[in-house]
Amino acid sequence: MGPVKIVDAKGAGLTVYEWDNVYFPNWPWLKDAHLKALRTMPLREDDVFLCTYPKSGTHWAHEILDMLLTGKTDKHQLPTAPLAGMTMDYIEHELASPRIFNNHLYPKHMPEGATDKVKVVCVSRNPKDIAVSMYHFNKVSPEMGYDGEWSDFLPLFLEGKGIYNSWWEYTLQWWNAEKKNPNILWLTYEDMQEDCFHQIKRVDQFLDTGRTLDFMETVNKRCSFQSMTKSLQAQHTRFFRKGEVGDWKNWFTVAQNEEFDTFHQQKMKNSDFTVRFEL
Repeated sequence: MGPVKIVDAKGAGLTVYEWDNVYFPNWPWLKDAHLKALRTMPLREDDVFLCTYPKSGTHWAHEILDMLLTGKTDKHQLPTAPLAGMTMDYIEHELASPRIFNNHLYPKHMPEGATDKVKVVCVSRNPKDIAVSMYHFNKVSPEMGYDGEWSDFLPLFLEGKGIYNSWWEYTLQWWNAEKKNPNILWLTYEDMQEDCFHQIKRVDQFLDTGRTLDFMETVNKRCSFQSMTKSLQAQHTRFFRKGEVGDWKNWFTVAQNEEFDTFHQQKMKNSDFTVRFEL
């Protein structure tokens, strides 16, 4: 469809790219034809798709996947863009195997057969912390251009008026896909914060990378928030903020929290998916 502007109650707006009823970042190179082409993207048997709603620890999980798959822990290497922001020429001819595709795509927009032919790792995070992180991300991202206040952004988040729409819609679609598919591994940001080493072992087993415990302990240390921010924050400031569980308590008023809880419970009433809002 093309660029559209979403406006909050006081007139502050953020610009997104709408396609097939989903809002994407308004990258200047993004076109409908490219998003359609992703559906028929040729797959390699060792591809790994990392599927997350934005601000769920995508880059953290990517580092873990990259180190386990390559067997190297000597440097941090962030991808240049999520899958929707990559050109087909880059995907097919410049990315060496094993390819890790960070993406925020809904299941219906994934390459055909991806969840049946290759490994998929999903990472979720509690939506209160995501709302706060997304607010700050939209404030510092030039392609979004949002200059509104937190109190006016939160209603937009609840209504799914932002990149990749509703956290609840996205999460439940992937959760329902995961429950019946052994090719999908589900992680949570909160579990990774609580015991990242255990989650690294789960990923190693899922990907069958066969790394030693000593190697995985090195991965654990190298992929700590402190280590990653020290290496990468100067170049990627908008992707790293606090890396905490429960920072939402510093932003939500009592009334906002009560409204959010009521909304969340209504959205999740028919699902067995559970969320940890604090450790």
